[in-house]
Amino acid sequence: MNTEAENYEVRSISKNEAEQNFKSENIRFIIVTLLSIALYEADREWTEKKCLEYLTHPNKKIQDAAVMSIAHIARLDRRLCKDVIPIFKKYLKDPQLSGRVQDAIDDISTFTDIDESTFFS
Repeated sequence: MNTEAENYEVRSISKNEAEQNFKSENIRFIIVTLLSIALYEADREWTEKKCLEYLTHPNKKIQDAAVMSIAHIARLDRRLCKDVIPIFKKYLKDPQLSGRVQDAIDDISTFTDIDESTFFS
């Protein structure tokens, strides 16, 4: 899936700006904001919570960006909330998200203590 985020510059934004972007119904704002906070936001617990929240958003492009953001968190922080596991298990069966989810699982298993087999059991 080619995500909208691949077409926009992702820059560091303040937490307040991120909160405002999340109130928007603009898909592009939400996608870029998810990636921005995953890459730059210092409050990692808040960032993880936001990414987990958007994993279940009804829009597939936003879900895709949330999956990619989770992978960035795993790569950068070398840890991840295990709440992502059941959602990723579900999305492995989704033809629109399964490729991105598999890539994220690869990053998660490489950079955290969560074993890849956890997602397939």
